[in-house]
Amino acid sequence: MVGLKETPMDETPTPKQRQMRGFAVMNPDLVRQIAESGGRAAHRSGRAHQFDSAEAKAAGLRRQELARQKRMAKSQEKPDGA
Repeated sequence: MVGLKETPMDETPTPKQRQMRGFAVMNPDLVRQIAESGGRAAHRSGRAHQFDSAEAKAAGLRRQELARQKRMAKSQEKPDGA
């Protein structure tokens, strides 16, 4: 098949090894091409999400708030043994 990596027949996976499947064994350029065509199809059909500036700003503010909460929680974990 085009775009698939061939593995030698004498390489059989041991029980602890996992054999690569699906997109993992495909040529990265072919995977990218498939993803691009899927994205284009989603936009053509109107199913793709389009961020507007207000939505992007709200997402950024949520991220900043979560980072602030994480920093505060981390600073409260440290003992005041100085």
